[in-house]
Amino acid sequence: MAEWKIEDEAGSGPASGVRPAMQARSRATRARILKILEKSVQDNSIDALTVADIARKAKSSVGAFYGRFADKAAALDALYADRLDVLTNRLMAGNQEARRHRDVHRWIGQLAEDCVAHGLENRALLSRLAGRPVDLAQPPKTLAEDLSKTLTVLKIKPPHFAPPAARFLLTLVIGLSRDAALFQADLQDNEAARRAFTSDIQKAALWYLTAPSA
Repeated sequence: MAEWKIEDEAGSGPASGVRPAMQARSRATRARILKILEKSVQDNSIDALTVADIARKAKSSVGAFYGRFADKAAALDALYADRLDVLTNRLMAGNQEARRHRDVHRWIGQLAEDCVAHGLENRALLSRLAGRPVDLAQPPKTLAEDLSKTLTVLKIKPPHFAPPAARFLLTLVIGLSRDAALFQADLQDNEAARRAFTSDIQKAALWYLTAPSA
């Protein structure tokens, strides 16, 4: 399953292996299950963790787990989809700020910082999902559309039609941030290294936005 799956952005449709949880009690059960999964990813015990273990620790039942997720892999997908929702909301808020201030440099810098922070905050989960055939960088349609509006307000004429340009920009920034979080260990604790890398992403994004059309 692609985490940024447009036709199932909430990660809760039949195609994703995740069933919708509508009632408050059901949502609470779902949250407890995902919290157990997240902890097991962080302490690297996920492989040994069975669905029965998850149900017991979540004070639920095996049936309740399978009533929400097709399997453990689908639950991990749902966990990351929730993390992506947080990032999406953060980026959309940043887009709104950019429209108000019309400051391209500050906006791209914030975009890069938010994506790097997301990568570092979810490093263990990203590492767990990295070996799977999923597209962790492809942004959702709503975020790309929101970014396209921002590009228009900021009077940026990208090298291609705005929506594809916005989608590529987000894929570039998110992808670079994800890979850096996974493979550059010094970013976790070295603020100077993190600032330098964020600056590099900012320069790459600005170059793309201002490059002449082919």
